[in-house]
Amino acid sequence: MDILPILSAPACLLRPLALGDAGALYAIRADADAARFTGVPAYTNLAQAQAYIARVMQGHLTGACYFWAMAPPEGGEMLGGICLWNPAADKSTYDVGYELAAAARGRGLMTGVLQAVARFAFEELGMQALLADPHADNTSSRRLLKRCGFAFVEQVPGQNGPHCLYRLAPPQ
Repeated sequence: MDILPILSAPACLLRPLALGDAGALYAIRADADAARFTGVPAYTNLAQAQAYIARVMQGHLTGACYFWAMAPPEGGEMLGGICLWNPAADKSTYDVGYELAAAARGRGLMTGVLQAVARFAFEELGMQALLADPHADNTSSRRLLKRCGFAFVEQVPGQNGPHCLYRLAPPQ
């Protein structure tokens, strides 16, 4: 897929990540409190966000990843993002990851966003499963996954402590 479609979710528009999102992405990823759950060090400069966006844009072309920026339906600055990444060799299974700006957390936005991306993954891309592995201490993320129908599989070691593996299969 060479063009990432725009998706709709309640209170959010999901659009391809763009170079103009670098400032907002930097602010999200510079948040040390959130970074502790990811295993990726907090960003320290704008160039890191710009380099990441360039990698994502290349990944869209190859199917290595699909990253949507979340924005208000009327447009505006990126509120967060959601990404399908780390595909299985046959691209039947991807990991899903997501992040929100501190000001957008606790508003219930990610539930509809995750559901919209899962629908796209199963209906348009024909994926057989989505996986997520939040840090074991990230209770908000674990609650989100359960709310969206992901099943707990097992606890696994991670580079920054224990993680919990969750799996979502397509609806029957």
